[in-house]
Amino acid sequence: MTQRAGRTSAGDERARSAAETFLYRRLQTMPQTAGKFQLSAHLPISFDGRGKMEVDLLDAEGLVAIEMDLETVSDGWVKCR
Repeated sequence: MTQRAGRTSAGDERARSAAETFLYRRLQTMPQTAGKFQLSAHLPISFDGRGKMEVDLLDAEGLVAIEMDLETVSDGWVKCR
């Protein structure tokens, strides 16, 4: 079971970073992925002591979860892990 992410007309009110917003918007522009992903979705996996885990992007039907860990390393460059 997942929690449906809230959406604005741009569809990104629940994004926590510019990178998440960018990827979400890009996925929305492709016919293969448009409308499939939810932002900041909760999974029924005990992780935080309250019985849920949050992932950045989720396609529940396709069983795809994307978690973006970003870190600024130097001179404005960002490293994805």
